Amino acid sequence: MASGSSFKRDGPFVMKNLLIITPPLNKTDTMKPFLIIVVMSIHFTAYSQVIINELDLTNNWVELYNPTSATIDVSNMALCKRPSYARISNLTILNGSTTLAPNSYVVIEWSQINMSSRELGLYISTGGYSNTTRILDYVQYGGVASPTRAGTAVAAGVWDDVNHFVPLPTASTKTLNNFNTAASSGMQTNSNHWWDGGQSMNLANECILSYSIFNANRITNAESGNADYETDGKIESLQRITSSAIVDYDSALSIEMLEGFEIELGAQYCAFIDGCNGGAGGLHK
Repeated sequence: MASGSSFKRDGPFVMKNLLIITPPLNKTDTMKPFLIIVVMSIHFTAYSQVIINELDLTNNWVELYNPTSATIDVSNMALCKRPSYARISNLTILNGSTTLAPNSYVVIEWSQINMSSRELGLYISTGGYSNTTRILDYVQYGGVASPTRAGTAVAAGVWDDVNHFVPLPTASTKTLNNFNTAASSGMQTNSNHWWDGGQSMNLANECILSYSIFNANRITNAESGNADYETDGKIESLQRITSSAIVDYDSALSIEMLEGFEIELGAQYCAFIDGCNGGAGGLHK
């Protein structure tokens, strides 16, 4: 293990059991693990932590999730598919309540959620739609949207790249799911964490099939927040885990950290063989 500012794979590495990596303090402490204590200033009120959790593009609905310990009123929030906008209080609630209890879901119908729209943004009730302090979460799917709010989402940190998008579901019976059970806000639900899966309205999303080249979703992009990559399949990763990240890799089969995989000094990372269990175990248990 290198003693510089990061741990980086120069070749493939396959995990078959528990691995916890903490970069060394210095050249004389190359094998001594240490605890990183990260202190963050939180400037957002609770409603900024509501996330987009599932999209049904066939039946035109979105599921929102409240990962906090506080009840949040989402009725005055707005959905955006540029140039269309709608306040949630004016839309049909299919399941749940707009008074969103802790760790609960609300399912909202909107005709603009469909196979051709290509994007959906979630906004607080005041300010312009190009305002980066107003957008709470965002997902781009099926291609690059045009016109688009992707630039606003990237600038706000709730999407990772204007050119990144989630492929459309492989079947009309499937939905697009956020698979990051550790996400505490839209800043932790980027394109790495979205894929298609079984419809799970008002329930926790099912586990993703795998993170692999075979499934066309090998982990490649940088991770800088809370992340739990969990699957009963295999995990293949070329990811850069930045200094602010807290990341679990949890597979039932194997974890391959391929050439280019990197962990920056200060990051917390745990890889283990366990499989799908709703996010239990690891750093986010």
